[in-house]
Amino acid sequence: MSRNECKPRRAEADRRAGGGFSRSRLPGASLMAALVWLACGPPGLEERVSAYRQRVEEALGQGPVTRSPRPSLALPDRRARRLAVGDQRIGPFDFLATIGCPLSELVAERNGPLGKVLEPTRRLDHELRVVRAVEDCLPTLSEARADRLRARLVEKRGDLGAHVWNAIWLDGEVERFLSSGPRALIGGNDPNDGGYQLRRAATALEARDVSALESALAQLRDDPGVGPLFESGLTVSTELERVAALVAPVVPEDCGRAETRLARIFLDGFVPLQVEMGAFDRRSGVILEGLGELFEVSARAVEVPEEMAAYRRALVGDAAGGGLWDRQRSAMRRHAAAWGPILRSCGVLPEVAG
Repeated sequence: MSRNECKPRRAEADRRAGGGFSRSRLPGASLMAALVWLACGPPGLEERVSAYRQRVEEALGQGPVTRSPRPSLALPDRRARRLAVGDQRIGPFDFLATIGCPLSELVAERNGPLGKVLEPTRRLDHELRVVRAVEDCLPTLSEARADRLRARLVEKRGDLGAHVWNAIWLDGEVERFLSSGPRALIGGNDPNDGGYQLRRAATALEARDVSALESALAQLRDDPGVGPLFESGLTVSTELERVAALVAPVVPEDCGRAETRLARIFLDGFVPLQVEMGAFDRRSGVILEGLGELFEVSARAVEVPEEMAAYRRALVGDAAGGGLWDRQRSAMRRHAAAWGPILRSCGVLPEVAG
């Protein structure tokens, strides 16, 4: 059975096994649900939240609404992430004049076969070493050559921001981690420390410590890609927002039949999800916080490409707020507030003296 076939069959099985006001179940409904789950595997969090939303809709006689377009949470392709850098080469006569300075070794290294295909983090390391070497070599050169080299130094410094950016957003492990790529079976010390490693990378980048940066990025290899996690976060938020919009207008005068049915749906359909949702929210928060720090450090000295700016807004927000984690937390708060009156009227939540 394909995954596309599993989702509607799971939803139907959940509806038949768990829907309705009565605690009784339709004959064979539980068996049907069990068979579907065995064929497809246990439903994920987003599927169970969707089934819960469907039960609320049915209890209130509401049909599914037309959904707004979902913002893209996919990492843009490399073309949209790459920042151009200049090609400030040193002429042959000026190169001869630098022999004896560390700069001459770096120039020779860059012009060699391996130097022309440097990985983005290696290129950043090379450019940082070149800037330091030029500064060391300037006092040893004639005035004319020193002036030409100072001009190259200004250009090199101007491009460092782009090299910093490319070192992160063109890195293969970052690309895999932020998508749905499979994790490596070897390498890495903890398959659940991706958020910590993103923050560690941001700290290393700010200190221009390329060795520590590469170590942090290498530790991402054993973490599963978080693209599906982001998509699940968006789905869960959307479903909770829908439930809140359905339940908020209900004004209970007492705990009647309709309120009792709704309270049972909350207890049966949502309460069992709370522990898992809490863990999901914490994991999302750690990863999105680390991603935000990495964006903040890498984007300081560059004009961020528009597609990457949109990606940043969708996931971590900007100065105006927003972002996926803010939406998740807001949806949970709205959902809890909408259920409050019904649950209190039925004695599920205690009244608070005020």
